[in-house]
Amino acid sequence: MRKIGWGFFLFFISQIPSAYAYIDPGTGSMLLQGLIAGIAAGLGLFFTYFKKIKKFLASIVLIIIKKQIVGVNSSDSVQGKK
Repeated sequence: MRKIGWGFFLFFISQIPSAYAYIDPGTGSMLLQGLIAGIAAGLGLFFTYFKKIKKFLASIVLIIIKKQIVGVNSSDSVQGKK
């Protein structure tokens, strides 16, 4: 089914006549500025959430380590009582 959809898409795209248009320097500059802004926003978003996820995972690891330490200490005290 998807192949039929792609076939129609490619057929209609190939039938579009030339527009005989150009991109002037102002439009190119605006497109470049938008691309740079999008990349900067994406990187800012990535690093913001990366810090939050890293902090969350570090807290989980600390909880697991504390449970293991408590488990080791409690098993040592049980063995010492025997």
